[in-house]
Amino acid sequence: MKKILTLAIGIMLIGGAVACKRNKSVTGTADATPPPATPVAASTVTMQDTTLPIATGTVSHKYKGSCRSVIVTTGEDGAELILIPKDDLGAFDAEGKKIKFNYQLLRMPLPEGCTVGKMAAVTNISE
Repeated sequence: MKKILTLAIGIMLIGGAVACKRNKSVTGTADATPPPATPVAASTVTMQDTTLPIATGTVSHKYKGSCRSVIVTTGEDGAELILIPKDDLGAFDAEGKKIKFNYQLLRMPLPEGCTVGKMAAVTNISE
């Protein structure tokens, strides 16, 4: 009987120590202050910021039957790059219009029937 009582008390002490340790680790992480934010470098690509590189291109309706309006520009490798804007170009949607813009390539499927170009989020459009 004495051994059973000793064993029961030992289990309760170990269980209490484990529970106490879990509470400390949870509250310890909740009270920790996050590290200070690092400044955004000029080459960082963000959609809310104007730190995207400025590109120039021409609006084209060449593929209008299967794709919507596209922007023909030059990629980083110097080859022709056809961008399919995710959103409507609005007032800039005119055949042959030369525009300046920021863009970020997207990993989303092309519109149905469209087989050329890459989807892109196009922002800050100007002439």
